[in-house]
Amino acid sequence: MIYYLSETTGWSPTFAGVPTKEIPLSYEHTHSDTQIRITDLADWYAGHLPLPAILDGCPVTAIAAYAFYNCTNLTSVTIPASVASIGNDAFFSCSSLTSIGVAAHNDTYASIDGVLFDKPLETLIVCPGGFSGSFTLPDSTANIGEFAFTYCKALTAVTIGRSVTGIDENAFGGNPSLTSINVHAANQHYASIDGVLFDKALETLITCPGGRIGSYTIPDGTTHIGEDAFESCEFLSSVTVPASVTSIGGDAFQRCPILTAVLFTGDAPTPGYSVFYDTPATVYYLPGKNGWTSSTFAGRPAVCWNPVFSSATPASGAFSLTLSGNANASLTVYIEASESLTSPDWVILDRITIPAGGTVTFTDTDFGTYPARFYRVTLP
Repeated sequence: MIYYLSETTGWSPTFAGVPTKEIPLSYEHTHSDTQIRITDLADWYAGHLPLPAILDGCPVTAIAAYAFYNCTNLTSVTIPASVASIGNDAFFSCSSLTSIGVAAHNDTYASIDGVLFDKPLETLIVCPGGFSGSFTLPDSTANIGEFAFTYCKALTAVTIGRSVTGIDENAFGGNPSLTSINVHAANQHYASIDGVLFDKALETLITCPGGRIGSYTIPDGTTHIGEDAFESCEFLSSVTVPASVTSIGGDAFQRCPILTAVLFTGDAPTPGYSVFYDTPATVYYLPGKNGWTSSTFAGRPAVCWNPVFSSATPASGAFSLTLSGNANASLTVYIEASESLTSPDWVILDRITIPAGGTVTFTDTDFGTYPARFYRVTLP
């Protein structure tokens, strides 16, 4: 294939028997007209783009911010050795882009499996929007850049290496196929529980992968839900928040289209800005908890989740306890028993989940073998 720039003339569909292709690039002269910066590519361009190393007799040294924005038919790019600067979001919203290649002699940038890095492989700059499958960061990588994996819709899993010390804002988001973000056990700054990204102390939930389906219970001990933590989790239907959570970052649950229930099991946390932006959730809280003084929370309806309990002792001697939910949110509880209330020794008999808007029955077939037995329902 022979490529030519749009403003040049005399080209036909073939040249010397070889197919030709127009490249609709825009560029500008910089540094006293001695260097070239690529500023734009027409969004109709499709296929591979081999960026030229020289234009108008000057080296191409820079790619401007948003230069290839929304070029949805662009499939691959080769960056020449001359390029020493790439602006922010240069490849943003390139949904078909599967590879960003870099010439071997480029002193500033490098590429691994089509993913763009700085030359020392210390910073992951951007994963192309059309990347498919899983990606493991090399051990040399210390930083994941802003918007690095954003809108990579076919990305399924990411493994963060032992050396990563920083993850920039909005590194993940708009990843409907991403089911797990894993972290090397030796990493000193981050950790993962069931594919969800946390800080090493397991106090801050940083990112829930966008491909998680159904209900999710945040682990007890988490104290903060980070900014954009659940952003664009398109298939998440409900979240249970433990009593340990005391604050929620801005936009934490934004753009979750089927998230209809968020159940808080403790006191009302401090919310950030636009926590539930473009999300239809109803907030549920338990009776007797502090701070729930309004009919709304962070702009969403807030309802007391007060399950109904009923018990029966059949003739067989078995004790049954039926728990009925009264809201569109599930709740997991422990059924505990003790032979005395004077000196109680509570033993967990079962862990059950009261389904959203439904009922569940617990039966103790050993009831008749005790002279007395008392029961209680507690939260995990």
